[in-house]
Amino acid sequence: MAGVRVLCLTLVLAGCAGQRAAEPAETTPAAPPAGAAATIRATTVPIVPNAPATAPAAALSSEERRLVGSWRTYSLRIFYDAGGASNLGSGPDIELRADGTWRTADASGRWSTAPIADGDWKRWGLTPYGPTNKIVLERFFGSGADGPIETSGGRVDFFWAIYRVGPPTISTPGLVHAKYGH
Repeated sequence: MAGVRVLCLTLVLAGCAGQRAAEPAETTPAAPPAGAAATIRATTVPIVPNAPATAPAAALSSEERRLVGSWRTYSLRIFYDAGGASNLGSGPDIELRADGTWRTADASGRWSTAPIADGDWKRWGLTPYGPTNKIVLERFFGSGADGPIETSGGRVDFFWAIYRVGPPTISTPGLVHAKYGH
C-alpha cells in the first residue's frame, strides 16, 4: 500500500470573486457562469499508512534526548499482590522515538518524562534510591506504565516500566517491573 495516492480535483472558476462552494465527490459541478473560464487542476496527495494522527511533540529536554533510541529488556519480574514474585523471562524491545512515540513489535503509544512524586515510590512498591525523574509510557500493556530513570555521568543507563497486570492477561494479579537498558 506504500505507493497509493489520492487524486484531488479542484475546479477553479474565473470571475467568481474567489469563492468556491464545496461539492461532494459524487456530484457533478455546475457549469461555470457565462463568460467565465473553467480550469481543472489535479494534484496528488500521498497516503502514509499507519501514520500517527497526533500533533508534533514538544521540544525534548536533554534527558529525553538521551532516552531516544532502541532499548532491550534487561529483566522482567512480577510481584504478586498475594505475595511472592516470579521472573517472566524476556520482554519485547522498545524503541523511544524523538517524536514522543514508543513502539514495540506489536504495540505503540506516546512517552514523556516527569519528576517522580512521593506517591510514585509507594505505588511502585519501592524505597526511594536516587532517581528524580520517571518515564511515562501511555497505553503500555493496556493502561500505561511509568518508572524511574537511572542516570550516571550525564547518560541514561536504565529505565523501568512498572505496570499492573491481572486476569485475563495473567491469572494472579500483580505489579510488573520491566528494566530496560542499551
